[in-house]
Amino acid sequence: MKLFFFDIQPEYEDNATFDIGDMLRSAAEEYDSVLFLFNGEDTLGMISESALKNYYFEKLDYDEEVFHELMSKSEFFDKGYGFFRDVMDSDVCFDRNQIVKIVKYMLDNDLHDIRELSEEDIEAIGVDELLVDDLEDYGFWVPELSEVLPSWNGSALAGGARNECMAEVEILGAAQGLSFSHVDDFIYEGEKRYTEDELLAETFLREYIRELLTEAAKGLSEFEERGMYIAIEDLGDMFEIKLYDFDPAGREPGTPDVASPAGPQSYFPDSSLGLISAMKEASPDNGPCLDGFTITWASVSESGWGPLLYDLAMELATSKGSGLTPDRTSVSFEANKVWDYYLTNRSDVEMVQMDDLSNRLTPGTKEDNCAMTLAYERGLESGTFWDEDNEETPWDPYGKDVLEQSPLSKMGVWKGAANIDAIKAMGRWIEL
Repeated sequence: MKLFFFDIQPEYEDNATFDIGDMLRSAAEEYDSVLFLFNGEDTLGMISESALKNYYFEKLDYDEEVFHELMSKSEFFDKGYGFFRDVMDSDVCFDRNQIVKIVKYMLDNDLHDIRELSEEDIEAIGVDELLVDDLEDYGFWVPELSEVLPSWNGSALAGGARNECMAEVEILGAAQGLSFSHVDDFIYEGEKRYTEDELLAETFLREYIRELLTEAAKGLSEFEERGMYIAIEDLGDMFEIKLYDFDPAGREPGTPDVASPAGPQSYFPDSSLGLISAMKEASPDNGPCLDGFTITWASVSESGWGPLLYDLAMELATSKGSGLTPDRTSVSFEANKVWDYYLTNRSDVEMVQMDDLSNRLTPGTKEDNCAMTLAYERGLESGTFWDEDNEETPWDPYGKDVLEQSPLSKMGVWKGAANIDAIKAMGRWIEL
């Protein structure tokens, strides 16, 4: 499990409503990785990293064993202060969801300072309270922390203040599609700026991420309106599906894309908007995996078409008598969101539980055994993951919880509409 602290330092000690030593001991004993975010000498002329470590040693009553255990799993980051606060604290009533939209737009468009926004940008963001004439009044920028934060997705948060510095980081995380939980016993409150309905707690974050994915996904109506085509090369135990914005039939054939099952020659042009390929028994080291098709490659060059390609691949795999599983060794965080969305928000997909190669979950059955190294390492949004070599975290309950809750430990079986038949009816499904 991962944890990060906000502003636990001498300058803010009077704000703490808990024993800082108890908090540090909890971090040393209960978490695998700890990130200390602080306001330091490089950004605000406050405490140095070495002085902060000495401060923690003092709060632990100079207990060397606990201190060294904590430091062995800790990282420190001088985050600075106030990167979103001018808008958060503005007399204009910006709620958190609006601030998240602004930050996400800036991240997506590689903008670092709010003053870089044009009138067209502001219109695209869609926050009525954000006016171009007011931009010069706001100190609002994307901090370097944005490069660090994704590796701490799912962490527990402690420190504070909840609605001040902690809120800034939660807003940044939400804009990046991340979510966090709270260790309420070790959080100090600070000023209250938002109602309970506006707090970005874990449930809100998950719903927000789902909304972003749903809004971005393109469906069959746009597919038909734009004159899109699907081309498929089906070799029985392997297939590749490509998406085109033109009719690929009769065009010059290309060469196979990476991990293409098409063999030495591809019968369709390379210039697709996206492709997805899958195969049974992609590697003998993966296990039987319920005889499912395993993703071997997926990519899109135009945002929004990924979910449709996944749906079609799952429907095709299901029609062949099995289902679709994630790649067993490498899944991007974007693809991870798709699988999580299947697990938590798609009633038209049945996510079937699989076991690991050690047969821990269903000892009497081997057909469902499948490589789970990635699922255990990636873990859950709560920060829980499982390390087989760590004797202090036995499989039951730690690994078992990950296995049962992770979307990467499931095979997706299509139960939804016949999208393939619908595309065939349009005359847009081209088979080799």
